[in-house]
Amino acid sequence: MRRSLVYFLYMFLRRGGPVKSLPSPIDKSNPVVWVAGHDAVSVRAFLNLSAKLDQIEISVTFLITVPDDVLEHFTSSERIVFSSFPREKTKDVNAFLNLWKPIMGFWIGGPLRPGLLFAAAHQNVPMVLLNADDTITDGGKGYFGRRAIAQSVRLFRMAFATTYVSGGICVRLGIPEVSVHVTGDLAEGSVALPCDNDELDSLSGTISAREVWLAAQVPDDEVDLVLTAHATLRDTNRRLLLILHPQATGNSETIAIALAAQGWKVAIRSKGDEIRSQTQIYLADKPFELGLWLRLAPISFLGGTFSTEKIGSDPRQAAALGSAVVHGPRTAPHRDSFDRMHALTPPAATQVVSPDNLARAVAELLSADVAAAQASSAWEFVSRGAELTDQLIELILEATELAEAEHAGT
Repeated sequence: MRRSLVYFLYMFLRRGGPVKSLPSPIDKSNPVVWVAGHDAVSVRAFLNLSAKLDQIEISVTFLITVPDDVLEHFTSSERIVFSSFPREKTKDVNAFLNLWKPIMGFWIGGPLRPGLLFAAAHQNVPMVLLNADDTITDGGKGYFGRRAIAQSVRLFRMAFATTYVSGGICVRLGIPEVSVHVTGDLAEGSVALPCDNDELDSLSGTISAREVWLAAQVPDDEVDLVLTAHATLRDTNRRLLLILHPQATGNSETIAIALAAQGWKVAIRSKGDEIRSQTQIYLADKPFELGLWLRLAPISFLGGTFSTEKIGSDPRQAAALGSAVVHGPRTAPHRDSFDRMHALTPPAATQVVSPDNLARAVAELLSADVAAAQASSAWEFVSRGAELTDQLIELILEATELAEAEHAGT
């Protein structure tokens, strides 16, 4: 890849900033896919994509570079490594790419970094541009900065644009028209939590004659709030069943004793108790069964959304399984998802601020038409962008196969 005079002048005039300490790969057995993200939404989209790759048993390591203010919200794991961007200096960008040797890269919106992109092109790292909008060339300082950013657009092998206008900009700047696709934003989507289908069929038959709501991943300090709402609801709906899914399953017996002392008729999942006609609360305390309860309950209150700590539930899990979402005012660390759900028409989630408010919201959603409208809106939210996600998975599979073939030939 021949570098232009504009590029050399851009790099010469860059101050670069302070040297950063960046992570190194630990497990070098998997191919590395590099993701240049710029906000939490784009990062979570690739976390979802990584989970889908796990489901089809494709092993890659994702290196996700993000700005420092976004980095603090994520933690690296075995196959997902978070890092700052390297300094925009020739030595630093080359060292970064030589260290990780990605088989391909995705650049998700945000300001472009010509130094890093030219280095990737020079090392034959195929780059794909996502969320390309009409601000794609913004951010350059001075004449050479603006020109270098504009020239760096043509380094992408493929672009997925948010609108036809931004798609046209990509073509004018040098990406072949056949390689530009208008798909909208990369959406987060969700991976449906698994469940035992036999258990689902059995429990569906057991509770078919009753109305049900779920309080999911409820921390200890929110149990009383849920019970107050349930008591209010049962004043007018004596057959209503609460499935109480505690955040900590290890203290379920303590919770059950406290509930029984308050006069509640409780059945405990881990003890093999059956749901009988007189059961008022079913304590769903076995681990890894949240997917089962989200499928069974048409309404789900997401625990942790009243707590002061940032432990709130992910609304996409309920939305993906057709359960109407109700939540409290504290939506971190999934604020982006909640905000997007509330921006839909009709809103795909209901926020409450008190036990009485929670009871009213659940009572309203017990109307099948209301719950169906909200659940449909929520499904649109999680399924939007599914086609684009599948295209990205195909690109990753092609890159891994090519990398394997090149490795076998050496």
